[in-house]
Amino acid sequence: MSTGRTHLWALWKRLYLQHWAVTNISVTDTPQCCLRFTIPGLSTDCFDGDGNPNIESIMKISGISRVYFFDQPLDDSGKRFLDFNVILKDRLLFMVSTHFRMSKLLYNPDIPKWPINGHYSLSNVGNSSLTDQISFYSPEITSEPLWTQRCQLVSVNNDTRQPSALPDWFQDKYKGKGGMDKGLAVMPIQRPLNTYSYPITVQWLDTDGFRHTNFSSYVNWVLNAIYSSLSKQELEPAQGSSSSAFLPGVTRAALSRGVKDLQIRYISESLENQNLNVYVWQEESQKNTFFASVERENLQVCQLQLEYFD
Repeated sequence: MSTGRTHLWALWKRLYLQHWAVTNISVTDTPQCCLRFTIPGLSTDCFDGDGNPNIESIMKISGISRVYFFDQPLDDSGKRFLDFNVILKDRLLFMVSTHFRMSKLLYNPDIPKWPINGHYSLSNVGNSSLTDQISFYSPEITSEPLWTQRCQLVSVNNDTRQPSALPDWFQDKYKGKGGMDKGLAVMPIQRPLNTYSYPITVQWLDTDGFRHTNFSSYVNWVLNAIYSSLSKQELEPAQGSSSSAFLPGVTRAALSRGVKDLQIRYISESLENQNLNVYVWQEESQKNTFFASVERENLQVCQLQLEYFD
């Protein structure tokens, strides 16, 4: 692990993770590697103006839970889940794609969401990548998760930032211990000529500890673009070829039903003060789905597909 990353991890762990109330930790190795735990759930700032859990909070709870177990000893022997402490000594795990599935339970105000139970499992191991899955459950309902996230992580050399094969011992130990025959694939999408365009400048609050844009900021920008289009249509209904006409499914009622499915491809990185364009559009046959491409000077940085409940 590089010096900068080591310092950042130590600071983050000291300031936050060591005080996180994670309980009921247990691990099973068969039929697949799975870690179970309980964490504090959704606090009051995790809900949006419609009273729904906001997607940024869902993403960050998932991400922090994953990172917590990268370095958290599971017992007195110092063992870590999936030997993350060993493989991360000389490489990064870069998230290239992710897929969130939300249940209607997540948006039901009568379903308690504090605390919540997590299931973190291995899904697939390739030569230079792995797929994992993390699901969260209400303490009162164990039959269906509130939400599930799958991640495709690529092993990257610390110095060259190029893909690097996972160690042979890791592949020998964990291949076949996941629940998927192949890794997560989020397909590229082709941006059409006519879209709703929303320019943004990356701000400091959009970045993470490495000063790159936070993985959840892209979703916030897309949501802001969708609501920007909605506001413009409410002031002046879209007609003809106006840019807001390219989001025909936008209504406050539709957006208030909550996000059902979110797929993201992380293609490149962006930094503070860089100017980006967020392009959002819909397909005629998919009124509840929004497609988005975040670009810098026509270079694709991130692509998203966002579906709302009916």
